[in-house]
Amino acid sequence: MKSGKKVVPFRTKPVPLKDRTQDEIMADRKKKREAIMNKYRPKE
Repeated sequence: MKSGKKVVPFRTKPVPLKDRTQDEIMADRKKKREAIMNKYRPKE
């Protein structure tokens, strides 16, 4: 799968927090927040 990142072609282990870009952190937070919202507020 291609994501628009130009870091490394693949990752063998999770990236340490300090090495993650701001975009990755924000995307991760957004994903978690949406998952929580979907859990407590099911779509109509």
